[in-house]
Amino acid sequence: MARTMRSVVVLAGAASLTGLAQGQTELQVDFDALSAMVSGPMSESFTGSLHVYNTLANPDIDGDASILDVLIDGDSQQTGGASVAGFAFDMMIRFLDGRLTGGELMFSVNQSGTENTYASTILPSPTVSILQIAPNRFILGGLLGEGAWSEGIGTFLGVDINPWATSVGSFSQIEMNFGANRLDPDTDVDVFLNIPAPSSLALLGLGGLVATRRRR
Repeated sequence: MARTMRSVVVLAGAASLTGLAQGQTELQVDFDALSAMVSGPMSESFTGSLHVYNTLANPDIDGDASILDVLIDGDSQQTGGASVAGFAFDMMIRFLDGRLTGGELMFSVNQSGTENTYASTILPSPTVSILQIAPNRFILGGLLGEGAWSEGIGTFLGVDINPWATSVGSFSQIEMNFGANRLDPDTDVDVFLNIPAPSSLALLGLGGLVATRRRR
């Protein structure tokens, strides 16, 4: 899906991820058209869990999930220009009264018979993490703890990931639109990874929300 505009919404945080990792190179992976399901009616005071997923064995509902792009400092690294469909993505996020209390993130791609997986925890936020922008439509985001790749070093979709062998980061989810079945089959997630520095690791405990809204 073509993206024509980006705007950044920063809520309830002392700094955005860019502020946390000033001067550091950023790896961004854009996931498109994932499925999202909530355990109960979503609201800004939601208590329960959110599951965002795509797997090869149990693909997303409408079958069009893809990795839209991989970027370094905002520059696309997908020289062929084609999105990638064969990947796994699993994110579980838990909330209490609208505050993110924790969770887990995993994504992987099988490259020439080797599956390189990135895994990280999702950090709690002391403030409300959900923003309602219309009936049944929400955006949210959060910060990731220190994560790592299963292969340690190497490439991800042809991109050298050695600088991010271990990394901290953030995620943003874009305009989840839940129907009566509490499912959105067309949720986009951007994951941002940065090389951790001692000062940024300390600031990560502050939590916050970095949500990127995309118009397609």
